[in-house]
Amino acid sequence: MTTIISEVYDAFKEAGVSEEKARAAASAIADFSGRFDRIDSELKDLKGEIKNTRTDLEADIKILRAEINVIKWMIGFVIAGIIGMLIKAFAG
Repeated sequence: MTTIISEVYDAFKEAGVSEEKARAAASAIADFSGRFDRIDSELKDLKGEIKNTRTDLEADIKILRAEINVIKWMIGFVIAGIIGMLIKAFAG
């Protein structure tokens, strides 16, 4: 048995719509209401997934920034070492 919205059914009956058509229309509206509820539920799930993904991405970006800082320091030491060797080679 399909679900119908009694208020809609009663309104159709009062407007003079036949029993069969009033029942079918109220049932169709109830089906759409169920679809909207499912869509709302799916959207809520998607929002949760997006929030989790964003949190994961922010953590990954934080790690990458830390690694980039280490690489910057390493390059700085290499450049300083090269400059030191050049000074020693040409000034010494």
